[in-house]
Amino acid sequence: MRSEVTAQHLALHQNILHELGQTLAPGARVLDFGCGAGNMVAEYCAAGYDAYGCDIQVANESERVRPIDQETRALPFADNTFDFVFSDQVLEHVQDHARAFAEIARVMKPGAVSLHIFPAKLKPTEAHVFVPLAGVIQRR
Repeated sequence: MRSEVTAQHLALHQNILHELGQTLAPGARVLDFGCGAGNMVAEYCAAGYDAYGCDIQVANESERVRPIDQETRALPFADNTFDFVFSDQVLEHVQDHARAFAEIARVMKPGAVSLHIFPAKLKPTEAHVFVPLAGVIQRR
């Protein structure tokens, strides 16, 4: 589903890449790691990119939105597939960062770029569970 929020997130990604001296060519292959319902996948496709997403739990699996293997945590894509991989407030939920980044690196083309956005730790209300100051409460 396209919305003002997804359009703003796409613009944010493009602006960050631009500030880093990177650009996404039209038709670039993009992966949303931890895509949820696939809203950003739809936004990237509408903007002319060849976008895909993956997540641990996928409600509406499709060619563009695929589940991550529950046992191996392998991404459902071939090696050297993507020009750009991003995640937005996902990696704070990942328990095995080494495995996640190894899989992300595996599916990235040589010279590809990845961008990973984390939520602000001191945000008044955590955006996933809506608990006040949940970002400062850490579990071991």
